Amino acid sequence: MDRLQTMKTFARVVDEGGFAAAARVMDVDQALVTRQVADLEKHLGVKLLERTTRSMRLTEAGEAYLARCRGILSEVSEAEALVSRSHQDMVGRVRMALPTLFGKEGIAQQLAELHEQFPDLVVEVAMLDRPVDPVAEGFDVVIMESAFGVSATAVSRSLLEVPFMLCASPAYLRKHPMPMHPRDLAAHHAVAQWASGEAGSAQERWTLAQSDGLVESVDLRVALRTNTYALSLEAVRCGMGIGRLTPRLLADDLAAGRLVHLLPGWRAGQLSFSLVYPGRRMLPRRVRHVIDAIVARCAELNQTLTRACPAAECLASE
Repeated sequence: MDRLQTMKTFARVVDEGGFAAAARVMDVDQALVTRQVADLEKHLGVKLLERTTRSMRLTEAGEAYLARCRGILSEVSEAEALVSRSHQDMVGRVRMALPTLFGKEGIAQQLAELHEQFPDLVVEVAMLDRPVDPVAEGFDVVIMESAFGVSATAVSRSLLEVPFMLCASPAYLRKHPMPMHPRDLAAHHAVAQWASGEAGSAQERWTLAQSDGLVESVDLRVALRTNTYALSLEAVRCGMGIGRLTPRLLADDLAAGRLVHLLPGWRAGQLSFSLVYPGRRMLPRRVRHVIDAIVARCAELNQTLTRACPAAECLASE
C-alpha cells in the first residue's frame, strides 16, 4: 500500500464530499478510490468514514487522522516545492479563507490584478464567518475575527480594526420608533452575530461610545442570531431588526436608501481581524507574496484612513 497516496485519496474524498466526486477530480476509476480508502481503514484498524447510500461523514477517528494527514501532505508539498519551480516562481495554488465582511467586489478586483500580474497563480477563496484552522483545513492564508483564537499549529498577526455601524430598513422604522439615544435601543429587536460555541441568549448587549468618551450599554431583544454576516445583512434588509455591521458591508444599501444609518454620532463597537497561516518555517513564495500584500495594504489603511475605514479595502485597490 502506498501510504502517501492513500492519505491523498482520503483527504480528496473528504474535500469533494464523496468517492465519485473524488474519482472525477483525480481522473481515476471510482473503484480504485474506494479500495484505497478501504485499505487505509484496514491498515489502521478503524473506520474513518461512516457511509450510507445517501451520505458520508467523518468518524471521530477520521477527523483526527484527517488533521494529521493534512499536516503531513502539506510538509511533503513544501519539501517538493523546495526543488521545484512552484517555490521559486509565482506558480501554483493559494487557498484563502476570508469573512464575508470583506465583500465580493473588493476581493474580485484584487484577485483580477493578481491574476494579471501572475497568470500561473491560482487562488481559491472560501468566504467563512467562523474559526478556521489553516493546517487542519488546508488553507494557506486565513483572515478571521481575532476573538476566535488560533490553533497551536498556526501563526497569527493582528491585521485591522473595523468600526461597527447600526442600521435598519425603512420598513422596520415605519413600525418602530427611530432611536434617538442608545437607551432607546432597549425597545428594539437586534439581528445579532453568533460566535462558534457560544450559548444563545434572548438578549444581546451592545456598547456604544461617542468621540468624547461617553459610553452607553444597552440590552436588545434578539430577533435573529446567525454566524454569517451575509445573512445578517439580508435579515436587516427584510426588516427583522437593527443590525450592527461594518461600513463596507452597508455602503451600497445606505447609498441606495435600502437601509438607514442609526445613531450616527455613536460608534457601535469594533471588530478586530487577524491574519493566520500555517506555522511552517518555509512558506512558498506565492503564499508569502499574498501575505505580504495583505499586511502592507492594511498597514497603509491603519495609518491613513479614518476610524470608519472599510475592512474590505484591505484586499482592494484604491
